[in-house]
Amino acid sequence: MAKVFVSSAYNFRGWVSLIGIIVILIGYMFDFSNTMLLMTSAILFFWGGDLFLRNACRENSSFKLGFNFFISLNALALLIFTITNNFAGQAAYKISGLYLLVPLTFCIANFLKASEVKNISNSFNFIESLDNFISKSAILVEGDKQTKVFASEVKVGQKILINVAQRVPLDCVIVEGTTLADEHLLTGNITLAAKEVGDNLLAGSVNKGSAVIAEVICPLKSSKLARVLNALKISEQKKITSKSYLDLHSHFITLFFIVFAVVNVLAGMYLFKNITSAIQAANIFLLTLALSGPVIYMASLLLPFRYLIKGCAGRKVKINNPNALEMFKNSDIIYIDKTGTLTTGNLEVDQIIPAKGYTVEKVALAAATSQQGSTTIFAKALKEYCRVNKIVPETIISTELHPSYGTVVRTQNDIIFAGRKAWLEGKGIKVELASNVQELRKTVFYISKNNKFMGCVYFTDKLRANAKSVVAYLQEQGKKLCLLSGDNTPALQIVANRAGIKDYIGDMYPRDKAARIAASNNLGKKTTMIGDSFNDILALLQANAALAFAREDSPFISWVDMVLETRDFGVIKAIFKMYDKTQAIIRQNILLTILTGLILFFFLTQNQQMISWYQLVFYLIAVFFIILINSVRLKYE
Repeated sequence: MAKVFVSSAYNFRGWVSLIGIIVILIGYMFDFSNTMLLMTSAILFFWGGDLFLRNACRENSSFKLGFNFFISLNALALLIFTITNNFAGQAAYKISGLYLLVPLTFCIANFLKASEVKNISNSFNFIESLDNFISKSAILVEGDKQTKVFASEVKVGQKILINVAQRVPLDCVIVEGTTLADEHLLTGNITLAAKEVGDNLLAGSVNKGSAVIAEVICPLKSSKLARVLNALKISEQKKITSKSYLDLHSHFITLFFIVFAVVNVLAGMYLFKNITSAIQAANIFLLTLALSGPVIYMASLLLPFRYLIKGCAGRKVKINNPNALEMFKNSDIIYIDKTGTLTTGNLEVDQIIPAKGYTVEKVALAAATSQQGSTTIFAKALKEYCRVNKIVPETIISTELHPSYGTVVRTQNDIIFAGRKAWLEGKGIKVELASNVQELRKTVFYISKNNKFMGCVYFTDKLRANAKSVVAYLQEQGKKLCLLSGDNTPALQIVANRAGIKDYIGDMYPRDKAARIAASNNLGKKTTMIGDSFNDILALLQANAALAFAREDSPFISWVDMVLETRDFGVIKAIFKMYDKTQAIIRQNILLTILTGLILFFFLTQNQQMISWYQLVFYLIAVFFIILINSVRLKYE
């Protein structure tokens, strides 16, 4: 396995190689001796390419013909060829420009690797930032005494005070008070969870209701959040062993030119009878390898990916890891998070079911009236429903908020209750619905007016634009789709049916999602995870490819494979098509690389005139611009 060096090591060698290029160019202009140019090229071979040489030696032990081996073999062939021709008395091939290729090759390669390795440092910065999700302190309650202590010092069975807007420091169970908890960090749910005595509070969730006292049920290191973060740190380390996109086709080109060099020598010896000595045969072999064109090869890969990234950026897609595109395209199973990913993270009114004697319009009017002074996600959904259906809420005189239970509003003539079923029944209101109505949805508002039950409003997550059509497209591509969520299974079933996804699993915590994907990986399946929030992090890291819709609280902007900065789910289909076009262009560029190498080889072996350094540079620039023109199409397609 190749060792990952820091980006500064590659940058330093890149600058050394660049200085070497300038020195050799000056030598050409002032007619320095070939021996001096050769010595300069040899020094740069070891100074500029030692990192590639070291990694190539390590990779060879596992018979890996990656980019490190390819570029090292090419540079070595260049060096040996120039040495043999320089000291052969009369050079077999008069190619003065080859001295320039060694530093030029390592200059470009070092700067490319520096850019690639720099992304790994973002992983370590991310790992260091994870501790911010765990509260460092807790308020210990002992009788009437409250003491602020380190969270790590709190023991199981002790009681802690959790104030409003405070992040819960440890897993605990409420023993005094009721509140609302924001648990989306761990579950992804956008609605606040009502908590009362006996209910669990998870470390990392935020108290959004009122102050409560809770009993600690496990130490800090054993909390669900701490286990998630610890597993995340371990998973993040795997990034440094990811395959470089520079390795994608290097093994193919390396093998091709080795085979071609051998065939070329054998053909000259036995078919054309034009090779008269072992030195000449070796020269042909070395020249073939030397002209295999790593500079052109790097351009053939780099330019398409560069313009793919630019083209995707125009579609609000940030690609951090080009390698993941191949895994995404070739995935057997695509796991999709529900809330905030397949859905927008906002609620919409799914259905209004009136009680006997009431209409849908009357129930909608009462519900909208009860929420018109609120800014919750339920209120927004009701306001949008009323706007579309041209329903105007009544003017309210007063409002009573009962956190985690419901709302009471008074109009000129009526008193409206809107909230949980048990709360309404506790007020003496009899809740009756038709016997054929099944409560499959999690988010329900029960409405009563003047102590008479009117009906209920069902809310559901709103699908992202083009979500249903993209699901159908992925299934046509032979992909198996599975919807994962921390939401309950009945609520998940509604969304899955609307989107056209057959497989779905609810009530999942972050480790559950990751375990599901790991199980698929263990069966040899290639997996992709599409998520949007912290509760998806372990699953995103466990999958072969990770895509995430960005949110304001997204902690993974710099490290997830692809960040989707759009609300349109149709971007998934666009990525598929862009990748196909990129691969087609890369194949064209690789073919062009091989053809130009062959053409140059035959030209040099047949032409008896001196090939100067500026002619060789002109050739490289010409081929580069051909590849550039072929690649730039991706930016506009």
